[in-house]
Amino acid sequence: MKNLILSIFLVVPFLISAQAETYADLYNQVINTDDGVSILYSMELKKDGTFTFRFLRQLSKSQPKENKYAKGTWSIGSNNVLEFKTNTSEMDEKYTLNLNDTKARYISKSSRNLSKGEFPNYLQFYDSSISWVKSMKLVRNGYQ
Repeated sequence: MKNLILSIFLVVPFLISAQAETYADLYNQVINTDDGVSILYSMELKKDGTFTFRFLRQLSKSQPKENKYAKGTWSIGSNNVLEFKTNTSEMDEKYTLNLNDTKARYISKSSRNLSKGEFPNYLQFYDSSISWVKSMKLVRNGYQ
């Protein structure tokens, strides 16, 4: 019985760490339009369970760039849903976005999909208190 309990305490942290390494990476989406609008969404998930998020928008060359940032922690909930938390006491002039209760799914090519085409892995956001974060799709860059 002692060996079983010891095994559980040794294996569970390893599994949690392995899952974090699966998702840790840089994800982004860049939108450039013909009329000069430029939008960047960028999120870095770190192996230690923290994240940083950046939103950059420039509506025209004559207007200043608009930057918004968020930071906090992320975890893997049930059904491999990524959940984001922002510590509101750490919010300041730079980190103004609150991503509390934001949720995303990690989408990757199914093992049943035998096509030879490239399928990028991405985060698909589906729940957030920030309206423009809902339905946001950030593609994995793969800098590991």
